Amino acid sequence: YGLVVSEMCIRDSILLACETDNACRRTIVANEPGIGLIGDIRDYTVGEILEYANLRENGQVDIVVGGPPCQAFSTAGKRLGFQDERGNVFLKYIEVIREIQPQYAVIENVRGLFSSALSIDIDDEITRSYDLDWAKTPGSTLFYIKKKLEAAGYNVTFNLYNSANFGSPQIRERVVITCTKSPNPVPYLRCLLYTSDAADD
Repeated sequence: YGLVVSEMCIRDSILLACETDNACRRTIVANEPGIGLIGDIRDYTVGEILEYANLRENGQVDIVVGGPPCQAFSTAGKRLGFQDERGNVFLKYIEVIREIQPQYAVIENVRGLFSSALSIDIDDEITRSYDLDWAKTPGSTLFYIKKKLEAAGYNVTFNLYNSANFGSPQIRERVVITCTKSPNPVPYLRCLLYTSDAADD
């Protein structure tokens, strides 16, 4: 699910990858033959995910990194958001983060997440705090995601990055959400391509 694979890491070891595409799964196994590998994240409980990662319940995970399917939020699509089967994978991914409680979590998605409206009726402590029109507001999806992660104890920040500014030979804008258990937020990425230091190298 994005960023090549979704990964669960502890120290410098990648413990688990989540991927549904068969070609990508073969590549993962070829590069990391000892890694835990699961398919559709919605088919697994958190206990099963930890078991595939060879971790006990409540085992400490340093970081979870992933990019849930973006088509449901893209301005190039129908923008059904969480109503889309691919979009509701995002909700499962958030729940996995909330239950596993890694020290850090990183979520990547398309720019359209900034303007996506919450498209399904969710009844929880967050949605009950706002009137019905709030869910129709562009950006309410990202707001809900941020509040959900903050309620799980995370310091959450997000920013829009263009891959071309970081050495990639393509223009690709992506929202990156960073979550940390630290009271200090994760610093924003700094583009080094056009700084005086980079020019001197």
